[in-house]
Amino acid sequence: MPGNFNKFSFDECTQAIEAFLNYSETQEIDKLVSLSDLIFYYMKHKHPNTLLGESAAESVIKVKYISSCKDQVTRSNFLHALTAVCYQYAPHEPIDTILFNDSFPAKIVATFHHEAITKPNDPIRFTADLDTISQLSIDKQTVLLFCTRVFAPEVSIFGNFVTGLSHKANLEELKKIVEALPSSTSLTYVKNELGHMKSKEMAVFLNSVNKASQLVLDNACLEQWSEEHWSAFVKKVEQNPSLTSLSLNKTSLRACCLNPQKFQCILKLIALPQLKELLLHNNFLAKLPTDLFEQLRQAIQESPIAHIGLRHIPHDHKGTVSVTGMFAHSSHSKEHPAASGNQQEAPLKPTDEHTAIAEKVCRL
Repeated sequence: MPGNFNKFSFDECTQAIEAFLNYSETQEIDKLVSLSDLIFYYMKHKHPNTLLGESAAESVIKVKYISSCKDQVTRSNFLHALTAVCYQYAPHEPIDTILFNDSFPAKIVATFHHEAITKPNDPIRFTADLDTISQLSIDKQTVLLFCTRVFAPEVSIFGNFVTGLSHKANLEELKKIVEALPSSTSLTYVKNELGHMKSKEMAVFLNSVNKASQLVLDNACLEQWSEEHWSAFVKKVEQNPSLTSLSLNKTSLRACCLNPQKFQCILKLIALPQLKELLLHNNFLAKLPTDLFEQLRQAIQESPIAHIGLRHIPHDHKGTVSVTGMFAHSSHSKEHPAASGNQQEAPLKPTDEHTAIAEKVCRL
């Protein structure tokens, strides 16, 4: 065994896992048990049936080293090798019931791997109900976090982690989910009371912003954020070059604009060059006082963002100021054709079943 484990290929990771499984069988430990142990070890979760904390066998030492390697390529290779080996040895089950059965963690991983390789054009979206997750066993929470890290390019966070009797437990679950999220995740918050966040909740939320490639905060009451929270949020968005799409539909931005410091934060968002899409529908921005509206108009006209989605307002608008259709901004064009009507958008609704299981949905 070489002395320097800086980088390992997918094949090398697979061979190390297979060697560990073969050794575990000589110790009369089933492969599914050993695979489950390896999943828990990677997630830093102790498990009673493990060789990983006791054995000095060469195959055990090697697989432990690889699983703990900090090299990003090796980590990716190891994760994909581990999921592929789980799929090789563990039978998969229907994905909509897998978490509610008494299944080996390796079998849960095999089920997600099956979905990923058989339906590559139908990505897995996790709808994580914080209340439901908190009721799962620690083992199932851990394997769910593992699957989130490996398989879920889209995650919806549903549940109140800010107020209410269960908010502390829900915040702890959200922390775990955020830590497990890979970079460049499409992240949606649904019915979370984001407007009432204090410093602890805001810190966790901002960590999630740092991992998002697409962030949807529709229907959140952002006028309740302090100036400090707004400033911290914009700074996090600015510091994440992978975040290219931000949706703030129906988030009370008109009220935010009446606060000078918050208004400057909104103008800064509109000027961020890494954003390709900024959605601001149904925020009653046409009813801003004339001076603020003109500043907003100018910021939108000068914005480098390819598409700024705003509800179109007709030419005969009689509100604070005539908008002349500018609420359909798309860079290098005067009007976005999809926004040429004056119909009201229906509020975005969460899915009917807010469970901690993964559901298969088409990307919207």
